[in-house]
Amino acid sequence: MPGFKILPSMSDGREIPSRAVYTYTWKLNVLGNNEYEETSFYPKSVTPPSFSYSTMEFDSGHAVYEIPKSRKWNDIKVVLYDVHNTNKDIHNMVYSGWSRDKGLKPVSGLHVGDSVIEVAYNTGEPAYTWNLFNSWIKAVSSADLTYESSGVNQLTITVGYTWADIVSH
Repeated sequence: MPGFKILPSMSDGREIPSRAVYTYTWKLNVLGNNEYEETSFYPKSVTPPSFSYSTMEFDSGHAVYEIPKSRKWNDIKVVLYDVHNTNKDIHNMVYSGWSRDKGLKPVSGLHVGDSVIEVAYNTGEPAYTWNLFNSWIKAVSSADLTYESSGVNQLTITVGYTWADIVSH
């Protein structure tokens, strides 16, 4: 079974390696190759793909063993700043796959597609790319409008997908 080595924390004053991936060196394309591909969104954050395994227990009589059963890809969350027409564009994108008369349209490529998260090193060169296959927007929510804060409103988009892979560059 492959293992890994955990190095001491860099908080002890050691220099950060020249090819480090920072939390801000990424870009995102949700549902590429559609009419909204040229729409500019201003992202704040995105959760990278992750998965978990359901497990099964096996009782051998003298010990109970837990073994992995199946993998489930967890949704990603994309937080966008609500500027220009962000809210309207996102809702138009979601409703392009649904109509009041006929309900959900057949898979047309407008509401289901592949999404990409590109991550770069601090030098700007590509580090790796997450490809999310058969992704779709599952939910859109907006932050509360309030007089208690003067920050820019934000939209949170939940993106589901059937599976993902990671490609190193």
